[in-house]
Amino acid sequence: MCLTVIVLMCFSFLSAFLTCADEGTELVYGLIGKEVQLDPKVTETISSITWKKQKDKIAEWDGSGKPEYYGRCSKDQCDLNPITGVLVIKGLKPEDEEQYFAEINNKGPAVEFQLIVLMTNTYNILVNNKPVSKPRVTTSCNETQCLLVCKGKDTEHTKYSWKENSDTLKDINENALTVQKSGEQSKSYTCVFSNPKSEEHSDPLTQMDLFPGQWFNTVIYSPCSSCFNLYFSQRFFSCFHRCWCLYTTVPHSGSGRSSDLVTQKKHSRGMKN
Repeated sequence: MCLTVIVLMCFSFLSAFLTCADEGTELVYGLIGKEVQLDPKVTETISSITWKKQKDKIAEWDGSGKPEYYGRCSKDQCDLNPITGVLVIKGLKPEDEEQYFAEINNKGPAVEFQLIVLMTNTYNILVNNKPVSKPRVTTSCNETQCLLVCKGKDTEHTKYSWKENSDTLKDINENALTVQKSGEQSKSYTCVFSNPKSEEHSDPLTQMDLFPGQWFNTVIYSPCSSCFNLYFSQRFFSCFHRCWCLYTTVPHSGSGRSSDLVTQKKHSRGMKN
């Protein structure tokens, strides 16, 4: 019993220590192969600045001349702005995921950053410039509802969300969404697959796509005179001696089973156009 209490107390102390150690550290995300900016947000005039990756000096400006670069930042791999203190790291690599420190005007404490390098598919970066893949949605439906499951190429720091028409659905941050059948055939659902630097959208699915048995077409056959009367409100199909007009699609309020087409046929013999 006493041992358990001591272990819990030690664990709580360690957790509190790690939390305090992370306070004041800015988390920065960068895409592999791209560049990232570390901005110390300096509010005073800079007379000198030193950037370090862990304990290794990588860039320095002593108040005169041009900045000097070392290690990771040598060979034009970084740019240091001596006015703002911003350090740009180019061509990010997996080994760049580390802690960085900016020491300004020889004063403490140093400004701390934790750089996270997002791993992605090399082809997408170099060719399509799409750091996350386009997600695909599979469906499983019955007469009243559908289960939508979204899948992208998961990497670190990716997440899923959903849109209904153009609105993001709140409190839904997983790759599955249950959709109920409604009377709005044009209502659409889109999966959004993202990481902190980019996002891709699936092809939208509408209520008509998910519940196709809910809708049917009505076709009306009518003489030319009636056809011209319907022309401006319906889709005109053809008009010869006898006219066919395709009436608008209407919702079916039944159980979702296929319905017979409703037709009407009138002869135009003897009618004057």
